[in-house]
Amino acid sequence: MKVLRILIIFFSIGVLLIGTEGECRKLGSLYSMLSGLDEVKVYISEMTNSSGNKEVDTAALRTLLSKALDSRKSINFKTVGEKKNADIVIDTVIKEFIWTEDDPIDMITGAAAVAIDALKQENYGRVQAEFTVSNAKTGKVIWSDVEKATITDEKMSESESIGRLNERLVYVFIREAFSKGNSATR
Repeated sequence: MKVLRILIIFFSIGVLLIGTEGECRKLGSLYSMLSGLDEVKVYISEMTNSSGNKEVDTAALRTLLSKALDSRKSINFKTVGEKKNADIVIDTVIKEFIWTEDDPIDMITGAAAVAIDALKQENYGRVQAEFTVSNAKTGKVIWSDVEKATITDEKMSESESIGRLNERLVYVFIREAFSKGNSATR
């Protein structure tokens, strides 16, 4: 009886650990799931800006994302205007937008590299957004992550940084969510 109790305890601990590991694992891209399909209809929801910066242009970001997906060759995406016609839905929440005149000092090893980075006078921009990709028919989330895009430039105004950060964010999102290199077995 004592042996049975010990086995049950170890089994229970094992189940708890396996369950926790599965929840913490970062999802790979959706490439393996979507690349074999003839066409993937995508609905891009209206984007939410919770960054606190009213200059963030979510409409332009949505247009850039649509164009980037439609021009992708490895997966045949087609953006659609209504959710009911889609296979997948992309929801986006802009979590953070930062622009500063002075680029923060990067985490660089070596005193000389840190000194050189500190002496550079560059403008800095960063945007973070939470992207969620869901099955349009079931509503089940099939991929979700917070993506970050940063840029530095010697002469970049805040308004210029918004468009450039939008382009970079679209690139980062598509790379993480749909590229072959980040594909996971599903």
